[in-house]
Amino acid sequence: VNNVFAADDATHGPTLGCDCLQKSVFIEDTEVHLFLYDTAGQERFADMAASYYRVAEVCLLCFDMSDVSTFDRTQFWMKRVTEHNPKCLFILVGTKEDLLTEEQSSKIDPISHWAEEAGIPFFPTSALKGGEHIRFLFHTVAEKCIRLKLKYEGQTKEGAGGVKLQSSIGQPKA
Repeated sequence: VNNVFAADDATHGPTLGCDCLQKSVFIEDTEVHLFLYDTAGQERFADMAASYYRVAEVCLLCFDMSDVSTFDRTQFWMKRVTEHNPKCLFILVGTKEDLLTEEQSSKIDPISHWAEEAGIPFFPTSALKGGEHIRFLFHTVAEKCIRLKLKYEGQTKEGAGGVKLQSSIGQPKA
């Protein structure tokens, strides 16, 4: 989120309960403020996490690509989020791409196909490799938020000035 690899940040520890971070992304001339809630993905925090995903527009379902068994937990969380927020969109995020062996890479193909069939974008990422895919991921989330706001509020594009938003996700630059 802050362009810092967690292993290089002495203040970063494991998520206990929920971490909240903010990331600003520019889409054309519109600044989009993303409020990110990391709910640790642990079942013992599931009831507390519900208060966050009830109001979410986009949910990032993250799993460790070097341990594909962690993908199974994304199904649990997708079901939980959908029960509380049926309008929420999902993005599947595979982390630790840099740790994949050739054997593990072949195990990712069925997951990628599942995401494609479900209409869920899939982003393999690696914070260690400079975070290029992570920047693209946040850009995609911001675009989805803009499209949702336009859809729900009936907003339209206004020429070269970009998207006019009247919400908490951003305002056009003057």
